[in-house]
Amino acid sequence: MIYSQKKIIIIGSIVKTHGVHGALMVRLIAGFNTSILNKASSCFLMIRNKPVPFKVLEAIESSNCEVILLFADIQSKPHAEEFLNLEIAVERNSPIRKKKTDNILLLVGYKIYNDGVLVGTVQNIENPGKQFLFVLENDLLLPAHDDLIEFIDDKKKSIFMKLPEGLI
Repeated sequence: MIYSQKKIIIIGSIVKTHGVHGALMVRLIAGFNTSILNKASSCFLMIRNKPVPFKVLEAIESSNCEVILLFADIQSKPHAEEFLNLEIAVERNSPIRKKKTDNILLLVGYKIYNDGVLVGTVQNIENPGKQFLFVLENDLLLPAHDDLIEFIDDKKKSIFMKLPEGLI
């Protein structure tokens, strides 16, 4: 199967090897957490800017933004070292969420509704500090906070929010 860049999303990069059996430490991009890998049976390593699939044997959370991955085809530390500094990607599937804002970067393109009224479509997500912001097509910025998000419908690509009076 050929994978296009539109069907996958870069989630981080390989920063170092782990142990002697070919495990790799992956640092995730801010906005993703290890739950993005919970249902991934394979990942893609970006080799010469092309996504190459690798079967995931095990994904172990090391910290909030790092995960140790063991791949079926990488069995030794010297072999694993060949993949250092490569970007890692996954298919754009519905993520597993513990919190509504888990893997928030996957929400680009979703429509935002406030009290059932369409506010706009997420064009980008920014992180100017500790809070992520939805950037809508009309340059409106909305806080991407779990307390404001009532429900996310991945099938309909919709985010239902309860925004404070006067925010929009």
